Amino acid sequence: MAGSREKSDVDERIEEFVHVLHVMNHQGVEQKHRSKWRQKFWQIFPSVCASLLAIPFGIMLGWPSAAYPYLLEETSVIPISLSQSAMIAGFFMLGITTATPFSTKYHMGPKYGIWISMALFTLGWTLMWYSSNIFWLLGSRYTAGLGGGYGFGQVRAYIRDMCEPNLSAILLKQLNFYGFFGTIAAFTMNLFLDYRGFSLIALIISAVILFVTFFLPSTPKDFIKANRIDDALILLNYLRGKADHTEEIKDIHRKLSTKDEPFLIPILKDKKLRIKLIKFVLLVFLQQFSGAPTSFVYCQLIFDKSGCPFPEYCAVLYAIIFFTSNVYGVFYSPNFNKKRVLIYSSLSSTAMLVCQVLVLYFEVNQKWQYTSLFVMSLFVTFYSLGVGCISSTYISEWFPQKYHRGLSNLFTMEFFMCALVATKTFQVFMSSYPLYVGFFMFITADTLLLLFAMIFLKSNSGNRRNNLRANGSNFLNIQREKV
Repeated sequence: MAGSREKSDVDERIEEFVHVLHVMNHQGVEQKHRSKWRQKFWQIFPSVCASLLAIPFGIMLGWPSAAYPYLLEETSVIPISLSQSAMIAGFFMLGITTATPFSTKYHMGPKYGIWISMALFTLGWTLMWYSSNIFWLLGSRYTAGLGGGYGFGQVRAYIRDMCEPNLSAILLKQLNFYGFFGTIAAFTMNLFLDYRGFSLIALIISAVILFVTFFLPSTPKDFIKANRIDDALILLNYLRGKADHTEEIKDIHRKLSTKDEPFLIPILKDKKLRIKLIKFVLLVFLQQFSGAPTSFVYCQLIFDKSGCPFPEYCAVLYAIIFFTSNVYGVFYSPNFNKKRVLIYSSLSSTAMLVCQVLVLYFEVNQKWQYTSLFVMSLFVTFYSLGVGCISSTYISEWFPQKYHRGLSNLFTMEFFMCALVATKTFQVFMSSYPLYVGFFMFITADTLLLLFAMIFLKSNSGNRRNNLRANGSNFLNIQREKV
């Protein structure tokens, strides 16, 4: 009885919104058809400004590789040991994991969620700038991790609320672009700035982005939640260019009235979904232990210990290759057969890791100094085109729509926690054994991933072929209707 009563109340409230909508339309609310470029602008520009949050995130992500060579020296302002380096890297990932479960909640609205996240980034870089011991570093990394873990969910919500579905799908992928741009900026700034100067510039960048986000417009959902239907209509006119927003108003109100359902227990109760969840968790685990994220954290130290000249410049080049490969992989690799992409990617990555072990063991760099850089660049390219971008796409393929948001949070949390463990494990190997020994962990994970893909993953035709088939069937249906 209580459930049906609540349901009727919700229906009545929706009808009130629709009634107000029609009344305001009759009162002369402007419904002019706007040009497409102007609609796209009002969707894209605020979304791009919100996405700038990924830049200080990327800078903090790239900070360890640039900072470790200096901090490990006894003459640094905050001397650390190699064993402490993994802990410093891990606190950033720990902060992300802590905040991620709250990132998809609608508290004050995504606009204000982005403000809070940018404030946390600004505070994190302030702590880094003033740091006088390792505890300041840990606090800085954890605070910035909180900003990243909470902020990315709020940015995604903001883009989905402002943009049409097709456009939002593209802009969400471009978040990777801003993150990796920040990472490359971190590697590049390290060439010209000392520790304090680096932190100060990162602080200024975060403060500027925080200032920019203060001018973000509210979303239609924010206005509807505040019962400001007229403002929501005006904004929807700019964003959509349609005369009737009834269905969208009703859909937004329905989402605001719907509570999040638990996703893990229903999945565990369903045998098929439970098996898919186990596959997904194993896939993410093997992805993170396959070497690229950890090598990215320690790349400058790896090139230094490998005997590469100018390791800081090698690290910049490595970051650029990592960035471009990831962008290509995120946009294009899911369009192909995922099983084949994973097999080719893990097989190629394993081959390059074996080559890296041989290069280090036989000291090939003494004959050609850039051998290790060349091999590692090929490794991270092959990794990024498959292993690094495919696992998250299985969420939409394996699980119903209602579980996607919860599984995305689970993916993020496992992604960074596994990265933390893998980074610490590699650091232990690097501290106690010759450098090449740590690469055997990556080889093992890549080999297991190869076997996993061959045995447990089913072949699919890829999104591109599915889209072609769908377009073909639509074309045939249209022709039949004409006849």
